[in-house]
Amino acid sequence: MEDIGDCQYATTVRSASRLIKKNNYDLIILDVELPDGSGLEILDELENAIPVVIFSDQESASMVNAKVAASLTKSRTNNNELISTVKHFLQQRHIG
Repeated sequence: MEDIGDCQYATTVRSASRLIKKNNYDLIILDVELPDGSGLEILDELENAIPVVIFSDQESASMVNAKVAASLTKSRTNNNELISTVKHFLQQRHIG
């Protein structure tokens, strides 16, 4: 991913929330299962204009999928597919 752009990592819901409040992002890759809770908790903190790609071990419910740009399951998605998805949404963001 670092070949695509600058990346920051958060390993907990709390640290992700803190980063989102301090920074502006073009895209967020979100894991649902974090040590201190569900990554889905931060969806309400995000502006709708920021594309969110869920990349998690578990499949997301349809109501969650309606709130995000894409939902990918780790066991069914290889790295090239993830990178392609990220590039797609970043290009849309910079074109639109």
